[in-house]
Amino acid sequence: MRVRHVSSLMILLRTSVTPLVPRVTSIVMAVRARPRPTAKQPLSFELSKRNALSKLDKSPKGSIDAPIAAFIAALNAHDDYVTTSCCSGRIALFQSSTAGRGGRWLLVEHRTVSFDEVVAIIRPDERDGGAAAATAASEGVVSLKVEPAILHVQCRDLASARRLLAVALAAGFRESGLVLSEASAKHMLAIRTTSNGLEMPVAVASTEEAAGGGGSDATRDGSELDGGLRAGGLCSLVSREYLRFVVDLANTKFGANAVRVAGLEAAFSEMVQKQLQSAAAAAAATPVLAAAHNVDPRAADALCVACDEPSPRPGVIRMGTAATGAPPRRRR
Repeated sequence: MRVRHVSSLMILLRTSVTPLVPRVTSIVMAVRARPRPTAKQPLSFELSKRNALSKLDKSPKGSIDAPIAAFIAALNAHDDYVTTSCCSGRIALFQSSTAGRGGRWLLVEHRTVSFDEVVAIIRPDERDGGAAAATAASEGVVSLKVEPAILHVQCRDLASARRLLAVALAAGFRESGLVLSEASAKHMLAIRTTSNGLEMPVAVASTEEAAGGGGSDATRDGSELDGGLRAGGLCSLVSREYLRFVVDLANTKFGANAVRVAGLEAAFSEMVQKQLQSAAAAAAATPVLAAAHNVDPRAADALCVACDEPSPRPGVIRMGTAATGAPPRRRR
């Protein structure tokens, strides 16, 4: 009885499933025949470099910083590198936003600054060291910043990126590193350091146009007010003596940054000179190698025979000793 029920069930399944087989088969074949999306081909380095050099400078200043303009030109002239962004280092006064994002630059200079330049924006409170700021409603903190130099360089391949990274690390840019992307196949090198950075709060922006006991009224032209406040709403947190000390410290750190950038430029020039000397030596060795083995010099670069001698050119293994014409020793 049980066998009969099982047989009936099998017949029922067969009759209900069999008509669906052609439909399922056609769906599977249609899915297989559907063209697959082709993977996006990564841009070649030459095309990426051409695109980077042809784009307009999108920085607020609209040009490369003068202290590193020559170095950037030398980097971009090299076949293996192109800069995508750079800054020679700067001293700035930045007013942060109370919302936590954004703000505005009150002063930005890619050089040392004078005490008078800073005082023209922030009037230090000579009487109470900025105690009036404690009672003023804050609309953001104004900080004196020193930001060291930073460069982002796209490299042709991993080998060229490692060479430039070694140069940057040796020049004192200890926080430099590589960013590798499998999706875009780009080799990005960030050259940077934090050793000469500085960020010091020196003022707050007040919601009141003027505050501080005994001070004169605010003026519409932004002239300075007594009590360390300005008509623009900035209230100093530090005394004049301390602000002078901070400005001097900022200039000292900026000077150290400039020395480090000069060292990086010199180290890069030395690397380029070594590459040129190696290329010249390889070019001079090729005719000697060809003559020693009776080979057309134009085909010498294609020779590749395993031996114990170093290659006169990258990708070419030397065939014996050019001076003696000895045959190459094959490895066992």
